[in-house]
Amino acid sequence: MNVTPGTITHWRTAGYLTPMPFSPPRRPFYDWDNVVAAEYRAWQAAITASGTDHQIRRRAADVLGAALERERDDLTATEFIRRRAA
Repeated sequence: MNVTPGTITHWRTAGYLTPMPFSPPRRPFYDWDNVVAAEYRAWQAAITASGTDHQIRRRAADVLGAALERERDDLTATEFIRRRAA
Protein backbone atom coordinates (compact mmCIF):
# COMPACT_ATOMS: atom_id res chain seq x y z
CA MET A 1 0.00 0.00 0.00
CA ASN A 2 1.49 3.33 -1.02
CA VAL A 3 0.45 5.92 1.56
CA THR A 4 2.08 9.31 1.41
CA PRO A 5 3.13 11.21 4.54
CA GLY A 6 0.50 13.82 3.71
CA THR A 7 -2.21 11.16 3.74
CA ILE A 8 -1.00 9.86 7.10
CA THR A 9 -1.09 13.43 8.48
CA HIS A 10 -4.62 13.91 7.16
CA TRP A 11 -5.80 10.61 8.66
CA ARG A 12 -4.27 11.56 12.02
CA THR A 13 -5.94 14.98 11.93
CA ALA A 14 -9.30 13.46 10.99
CA GLY A 15 -8.99 10.90 13.78
CA TYR A 16 -8.83 7.82 11.56
CA LEU A 17 -5.31 6.84 12.61
CA THR A 18 -3.31 7.01 15.85
CA PRO A 19 0.37 6.14 16.26
CA MET A 20 1.47 3.24 18.43
CA PRO A 21 1.74 4.26 22.09
CA PHE A 22 5.50 3.67 22.45
CA SER A 23 6.56 5.48 19.25
CA PRO A 24 8.57 8.71 19.43
CA PRO A 25 6.63 11.91 18.64
CA ARG A 26 8.77 13.04 15.70
CA ARG A 27 8.86 9.63 14.02
CA PRO A 28 5.66 7.79 14.91
CA PHE A 29 5.15 4.10 14.21
CA TYR A 30 1.85 2.75 12.88
CA ASP A 31 0.45 -0.75 13.03
CA TRP A 32 -0.31 -2.13 9.54
CA ASP A 33 -3.83 -3.18 10.56
CA ASN A 34 -4.53 0.32 11.87
CA VAL A 35 -3.39 1.86 8.57
CA VAL A 36 -5.68 -0.46 6.62
CA ALA A 37 -8.56 0.37 8.98
CA ALA A 38 -7.84 4.10 8.60
CA GLU A 39 -7.95 3.78 4.81
CA TYR A 40 -11.32 2.03 5.10
CA ARG A 41 -12.67 4.73 7.47
CA ALA A 42 -11.52 7.49 5.10
CA TRP A 43 -13.16 5.68 2.19
CA GLN A 44 -16.43 5.32 4.13
CA ALA A 45 -16.30 9.00 5.09
CA ALA A 46 -15.84 9.95 1.43
CA ILE A 47 -18.89 7.90 0.45
CA THR A 48 -20.93 9.49 3.23
CA ALA A 49 -19.80 12.99 2.26
CA SER A 50 -20.57 12.50 -1.41
CA GLY A 51 -23.97 10.97 -0.69
CA THR A 52 -23.58 8.26 -3.31
CA ASP A 53 -21.68 5.07 -3.96
CA HIS A 54 -21.85 5.56 -7.74
CA GLN A 55 -18.12 4.96 -8.22
CA ILE A 56 -18.26 1.79 -6.16
CA ARG A 57 -21.16 0.41 -8.18
CA ARG A 58 -19.38 1.37 -11.40
CA ARG A 59 -16.21 -0.41 -10.23
CA ALA A 60 -18.24 -3.52 -9.37
CA ALA A 61 -19.77 -3.42 -12.83
CA ASP A 62 -16.30 -3.16 -14.38
CA VAL A 63 -15.09 -6.17 -12.42
CA LEU A 64 -18.18 -8.17 -13.38
CA GLY A 65 -17.76 -7.17 -17.02
CA ALA A 66 -14.14 -8.29 -17.00
CA ALA A 67 -15.15 -11.62 -15.46
CA LEU A 68 -17.76 -12.10 -18.17
CA GLU A 69 -15.18 -11.33 -20.85
CA ARG A 70 -12.80 -13.93 -19.42
CA GLU A 71 -15.64 -16.44 -19.29
CA ARG A 72 -16.58 -15.62 -22.88
CA ASP A 73 -13.01 -16.19 -24.01
CA ASP A 74 -13.01 -19.61 -22.36
CA LEU A 75 -16.26 -20.75 -23.99
CA THR A 76 -17.18 -21.38 -27.54
CA ALA A 77 -19.56 -18.86 -29.10
CA THR A 78 -22.61 -21.12 -28.91
CA GLU A 79 -22.01 -22.04 -25.26
CA PHE A 80 -21.61 -18.38 -24.36
CA ILE A 81 -24.85 -17.36 -26.12
CA ARG A 82 -26.71 -20.28 -24.51
CA ARG A 83 -25.52 -19.30 -21.02
CA ARG A 84 -26.31 -15.62 -21.52
CA ALA A 85 -29.84 -16.47 -22.71
CA ALA A 86 -30.51 -18.66 -19.67
